[in-house]
Amino acid sequence: MTLALICALWPAPVRAQSKDDLLKQAQAAEQKGDIEGASNAYCELAKQDTATYAPRCRTYSNLVSKERENDAGRIKDGKAALASGDFDTAKQKFSAVKLAENKATAADYLNNKIPAAEKAAQAAQAAAQQQQQQQAQQAIAGKISQARDLFNSKNYEGAKAALAGVNTPEAQQLLTQITQAENSANQASQTQQLYNQKVSEGDSLMAQGKYNDAENAYRAAAGIRGSTPGDLQAKITQAEERARSAQNGSVSGQLLDEGGNAVSGAVIMLDGPTRGRTTTDRSGNYRFASVAPGSYTLIATKAGRKLDSKQFSVAASQPSVQAMVAKAAPAGGEDAGDSLVKAIELFYSGKPDDLQQAELMLTGAEFKGKKQGLAEFYLGATRLARYYLAGEGKDQQSMYLDALDAFRQAKRIAGFQPPSDMISPKIQKVYAQAR
Repeated sequence: MTLALICALWPAPVRAQSKDDLLKQAQAAEQKGDIEGASNAYCELAKQDTATYAPRCRTYSNLVSKERENDAGRIKDGKAALASGDFDTAKQKFSAVKLAENKATAADYLNNKIPAAEKAAQAAQAAAQQQQQQQAQQAIAGKISQARDLFNSKNYEGAKAALAGVNTPEAQQLLTQITQAENSANQASQTQQLYNQKVSEGDSLMAQGKYNDAENAYRAAAGIRGSTPGDLQAKITQAEERARSAQNGSVSGQLLDEGGNAVSGAVIMLDGPTRGRTTTDRSGNYRFASVAPGSYTLIATKAGRKLDSKQFSVAASQPSVQAMVAKAAPAGGEDAGDSLVKAIELFYSGKPDDLQQAELMLTGAEFKGKKQGLAEFYLGATRLARYYLAGEGKDQQSMYLDALDAFRQAKRIAGFQPPSDMISPKIQKVYAQAR
């Protein structure tokens, strides 16, 4: 009955075949391992010869049933592998399908569904890669932008850190700029440190009274920086002045007449590297402080008349005491006019010694009215002429300032007008500028 059921379920052949043909088919299928072909052939033979071929029909029918279960499992596993994107496993599973009844399904997956899924997966992967590349490029652009902002704010360490791992031409170019700027900043910092060190050294030497050494330190600082800022120039000037002042001596003394009596109110003029004038006190004493070393002429006058003169030298950092004697009594007003005329004649001679003598005669001279204005004017003109003959140097600046002061005094005299037709335009110009 079982055999009859199997035979009844199996599709009927299109045409009846002979027993010999069926046997050949069965044997050929066995040799090829075609259990479906063997099952079909033996089950047909069993219909003709049940006793002989029924066992083989059952055997191969059972094998076909078992293989049908296996194919179902392969198809199921192939679908699962395809769904998970494991295309190689899916191909392997569908390629392993044995039964003809399942071959069409397997072929559809192998030829259509799996290739389509692979193509879709490749497209998705390409899109994902493109998106990753875009994101990577955006991330790199963000790092470069951050690094550039840090670079512009002079945060060089932060800029380099932002570029870590970025290896693009733009990043390399920016890194080169950062390195150059950092090196330049380091060099500038080192230069500033050396500059500050030299300035500090100069300040310390100034405090110790070593003014020449301090000046050298300040000038070294200017050399390091390549320029001399105003505050540093002020330090250099101060060091120079204090160095000169430290080397300066002094001149003092007393003016007495031939009887040993003090002469007060006399004008004492100091002429040399340091110029100055002062007036003797009630005891005839006078003093010039901070006098530069060098050769000097000291002249005492009163009421426009020379009383005494001395030539001497001042040594560095040494006091010089010069006693003076009024060898003639101060002249009265009766010959003051003659002194003015004589001084003007000496001015127009233009000789350095005559100019000096004219200045001495006019210094402290007392006249009345316009004559006082004339005396002050020629005193200024004489000092200015000496200033020009000395070369208009910095050391002679005091003569120029004294000339301006005399011109101002002349302008204060009511009704005074300078003899402009007899004075050089150069001197007239300075007179006009005196205020």
